[in-house]
Amino acid sequence: MWGIGILLAVFAPLQLLVIAALLTALIGRVRRPRATGEPGAPAKAPMPWGVRYILVLALVVAVAGAVWGIDRQRFRNTCDAMHAAQVDAKLDGREAEGIYLNDSTANSFGMRYLRDEGFKWMEAADYRKPGRYVRYELGPNHTITMVSIEKLSAKYEVRSDFSQPEPGTNFTITRILERESQKELANAAMGTFMGGRMRWFLGVYGMASCEAPGTRQWSHAYHLAREVFGK
Repeated sequence: MWGIGILLAVFAPLQLLVIAALLTALIGRVRRPRATGEPGAPAKAPMPWGVRYILVLALVVAVAGAVWGIDRQRFRNTCDAMHAAQVDAKLDGREAEGIYLNDSTANSFGMRYLRDEGFKWMEAADYRKPGRYVRYELGPNHTITMVSIEKLSAKYEVRSDFSQPEPGTNFTITRILERESQKELANAAMGTFMGGRMRWFLGVYGMASCEAPGTRQWSHAYHLAREVFGK
């Protein structure tokens, strides 16, 4: 299924060719006016199918591009209203050997906090048992073990909030908090534009992000916990 999804994303623009062909067939032949107004006067030659198809395709592409452009600008405006990373406090990393990761992807993508971000352990909700928690610990050779725990012990929380303000647009706001007081130490916003209303027709070619992966701003947002705890 994953492979099919990738193929659809890559070849999605081909749908525009199919739509243009269907519209060309529906329109039928475009005939020019008769040479004279006399009854039975012969009609001029119809416009060739290929010419009609090119004209219709140009119209389809123009409409798709206009809709994509409007949605892309809305995404850009939302990005501009947010900041990539704001760090209000920097702490000694020894204060936080572990964290509570309040994120729906904690048991998968969240493992980067152990493998890449410098934490020795991480607590998270137990996706198998609602209302319960687990603790992941980093062992030798980057092996990770998981044990069930009755309650959280982490002093600091990394929370990820997801939103979809427009169709085909996703934003993630990451916050670093003192868990008990809920005092915010840092926050960062990252967004992904999936193509807006044209996402099913443009696939990967209509995507964009803020901040762009690989940039300094993206690195600050992605490694926000590292920025706060000096890992």
